[in-house]
Amino acid sequence: DDVAFPGTEMLGVEMAIALGALGGDPGAGLEVLHAVTPEAERKAREAAGLVRLHPQWDRADLGMYVKIAIETDRGVGVAEIQHRSDGLTLKMRNGEVLEQHDPDPSAQSRDDPILKYRIRDFYRFATEAPVEKLDFLLDAAHYNTRLARAALDGRLGAGIGAGLQLVFPDVNITKNGDFNGAFMIFAQVASCVFIFVYTRCARKKFDFTIVRRADGGANVALLVVFALLTAAVLMIGMYLPTTWYGLLMRVIGIPEDFGALEMETVTSVIMTVIATVFLAPVFEEIIYRGVLLHGLKRQKRAVVAVLLSALAFMLMHMNPLQVVFQFALGAVAAIIVLKTGRVLPAMVMHAASNALALVISETAIASSLSACIEWLMANPAAAVFITLGIAAAAGALIFVIIRFGFGKAVRIDSSADDETPEYADEKERMTAEALAKHNVGTGNVMYWVGAGLCIGMLVMNLIAAII
Repeated sequence: DDVAFPGTEMLGVEMAIALGALGGDPGAGLEVLHAVTPEAERKAREAAGLVRLHPQWDRADLGMYVKIAIETDRGVGVAEIQHRSDGLTLKMRNGEVLEQHDPDPSAQSRDDPILKYRIRDFYRFATEAPVEKLDFLLDAAHYNTRLARAALDGRLGAGIGAGLQLVFPDVNITKNGDFNGAFMIFAQVASCVFIFVYTRCARKKFDFTIVRRADGGANVALLVVFALLTAAVLMIGMYLPTTWYGLLMRVIGIPEDFGALEMETVTSVIMTVIATVFLAPVFEEIIYRGVLLHGLKRQKRAVVAVLLSALAFMLMHMNPLQVVFQFALGAVAAIIVLKTGRVLPAMVMHAASNALALVISETAIASSLSACIEWLMANPAAAVFITLGIAAAAGALIFVIIRFGFGKAVRIDSSADDETPEYADEKERMTAEALAKHNVGTGNVMYWVGAGLCIGMLVMNLIAAII
């Protein structure tokens, strides 16, 4: 059998015998070689070359022994394992014995598969194994480390995750696409149900429309076509800026796959598509470009309303890697809604953007784009020129589509004026103005409270991703 000695170049049972005879400590038990010196190693090499050794032993007595000592700013921890990987025999902290058990030699099975491997097998695996197929090991180590740190620090997120794991003991909630897809669907439906229930109980009506307006008609087919075209142009224009921003985040320690959707099974793929391509565009556009944007529009200038609604939409996702694209998507969707007076085009554009993102990430397109990114990284000057050029061209094309395309698709009756409501008498006008003034204060406070909570969660996610 092969035996290797950490800190030396010696290998083999014969060398172990020579080294133990010339430099070992017979009173150190299994740590007989703990104080071997370079001089003892030199003499052992000479002895092994002069004397022929033929070691024999009862193979049933072979077993495992591992001793680990970890030193941190909190002290020193020691653990010993004998005979098998879960055979913990000693656990100490700063010299205090926390747990101690007698070793159980019978626990070591002579049929253990690990016994058939030798040092040369592990060396061959380490030097010849296809590294690209072992990324899952690095992922497992990364997530296990983060979970352990979170649990030791007593973070709230770890407690919530532990609670969910108790409810779903057979589901790995951190990497299970089925569970995450179902949760996304539930969260989106619950958010919209809450808004509809609230407006119903408060006897309020939405001041926006999805398709039809009283002040004019629209060519729905053109609205859909221009929305799809806008989504494609936006995806092209924002791809490079989003990629460079993602690389910047990786420099500060955020993993490339942070917040990535897991689609390992057919069920997870179906639920992810339902959640991101169908439900999210409908519910999120109703909330952010319907309720929020129109509420802000009554109190602020159109530009401010667009920026604030896009900011809220960006913060809602609470993903540090998505802030650039989500803000751009939210701003363009808000401008389209204000231009057309309808939420439907924003829903279509949102759905198309999410669908394109899924197609790019889950097909061979991603590898082709990665090759382009590598070339651009090797040519910084070209990268700056191409990034700015594509972004500027995409911005100009989106402006033309919104200004002339959507403008042609929407036919508004200029005689209609819904900005100046008519009141039956002065008392009704004063009451309406008082209610509007009350809603302004409440709306501003609730907006910034919600934005503050989302900012806090975004920062927490950013810190958690880095550490």
